[in-house]
Amino acid sequence: MKSKLFLVVLGAIFGLSLLVAKDRVLADELCPGGTCLGESVLDVYDYCKAHQSENWCVQYYARDTVTCGALTCRYSKFSLGPNVKCISEDISINPECDGTTFEMQAGSCCSNDPGGGSGGSCPAAAGVPGSLTISPSNGSTTEPDGDGNITVSWSSDSNGKADVWNYEIYPAGTSCSNPLAYCSQLVGRDNRSKTFTSAADTYFARVQGVNVSCSIQPGPWSSTTFFVGEPLGDISGTVYLLGDGSTASQVGFCQLDPGSSASPLNLGTNVTVSNPGNYTGTVGGGGNYTVADVPAGGAYTVTLDPSTYTCACPSGTCQYGGVSSPQAGVDFYLTDLADAWWQAEGGNLHADGGSVSSNIPASCAGLCSPYLVTEDASGTTGLVSYTGSLVTGSGDISQDGNDWNAKTQYKGLETKYAYFARILEDDPEEASVWDGSEPGASGVYAASGSTATFGGDWSIGSGTAAVILVDGDVTIAQNINVDEGGFLAIIASGNISVNSAVTNVEGVYIADGVIATGTTGTGDEQLIAEGIFTGWGGFNLERDLDSGNNNEAAEYFIYRPDLQVNAYQYLTRSKYRWEEVAP
Repeated sequence: MKSKLFLVVLGAIFGLSLLVAKDRVLADELCPGGTCLGESVLDVYDYCKAHQSENWCVQYYARDTVTCGALTCRYSKFSLGPNVKCISEDISINPECDGTTFEMQAGSCCSNDPGGGSGGSCPAAAGVPGSLTISPSNGSTTEPDGDGNITVSWSSDSNGKADVWNYEIYPAGTSCSNPLAYCSQLVGRDNRSKTFTSAADTYFARVQGVNVSCSIQPGPWSSTTFFVGEPLGDISGTVYLLGDGSTASQVGFCQLDPGSSASPLNLGTNVTVSNPGNYTGTVGGGGNYTVADVPAGGAYTVTLDPSTYTCACPSGTCQYGGVSSPQAGVDFYLTDLADAWWQAEGGNLHADGGSVSSNIPASCAGLCSPYLVTEDASGTTGLVSYTGSLVTGSGDISQDGNDWNAKTQYKGLETKYAYFARILEDDPEEASVWDGSEPGASGVYAASGSTATFGGDWSIGSGTAAVILVDGDVTIAQNINVDEGGFLAIIASGNISVNSAVTNVEGVYIADGVIATGTTGTGDEQLIAEGIFTGWGGFNLERDLDSGNNNEAAEYFIYRPDLQVNAYQYLTRSKYRWEEVAP
């Protein structure tokens, strides 16, 4: 005897096609000829649950056995979900031992009542889906991510009915038969996107919503054509503030050295990716930054604005080169930005009526010598004297460890402009007028009023000894070099100011007023001053190396004793003392 069982199951949907044809399934393989053939389980219930609510499904719930001659064969029982109205009672399958198979049909309970039961009605969720909006929009250009992937997504349909989505995505001008096409189905109201690897410049995409809550109700197709730009990626990393005494090293990208510590720094400034292009991200919470949508590949320059901090790694410039996109872990390590400070090599320092102060930073280490007075080539330092106080910050007084210093007042002769003008009157050679140019020969040069040097950099050779007397202010606008064996002195009744672009001055400089080292405001270059410097009105040490302050003095003074040996002959005063003696 042949039995039929009709099950309420949803068919697979794609496009406008609908699988409702009879599907012969072997529910139980019996035992023809006196032999049990085993059993095959029909997974109708799980398939149904994947497409709609469990209560609308046919449920497999038990297995049983039947005696087949001398053998016992297995069979199955099925029941219906509580909302299924097409079959009104549980049905048991009681096969006979004649090899009979069971024929089951997938269909709709609302449009078909195959079991001859009480019929039924569709749920409120039934209805035709409306139109939807697809992204990328029609005519737009989208860029792949760093892996070359594109995502096509879409909104819920305007009627809120769709719970299955048919989609077709393929290179424009082709069809779903193209090997590069993506044509399939997604199940679930919120499952509304497809990500794929881009392989064409232009794509056509269309999406259709389908309602499968009862009968199969497809909505209209919505479509878009979009263009594909170059792949994009993100360059990201973290900004850290190093702990005291901590360091980081650059091997590829900077990493914290063993035993060191650092904490994320919410800097709030920008990280710029450039060359080629220009892309910007901001350092935010947790010190993290992301520069998004940078064209993939490349060899970019990544630069951090350190604000009031200085870059420990990458050292100095806060900049990486040759970075490709996408790239994570492009980290920066900062230290607190030190104040500008100064340093001397050999010789003595004195502040009369004030203090000697140079706030040497804790970051000065390694090639940076953390001393107010460093050793000269012979290992000599000098005496530091003052009437106020002595401040060296995180450094020490002298490199040789002697730390000679004294709180004392200068009680010697005030060798100012008038003093030197007087003793140079003894020179039989009349002084030449100085117009600001480099002296061409030995002798005395004089000027009245404010005067500035001009021309190219000066170079006073060995054997040349020149003295420039200025009754007024002097501006040094060029680098000035004095060879050993040569001599230059510039003596002013006013101030001596060094232009901020000057990086090296050599000679003897004496001002009745102030000696000022010059500045652009910030980010100056170091001034190296070799010789003997006296500012009777004080010193205005103006230079600020910005991030360079952490590892370098803004002004570096070097004592040159050779200038005393090679001084202009009428510039030195006699050491003879005349007194009357008895005959």
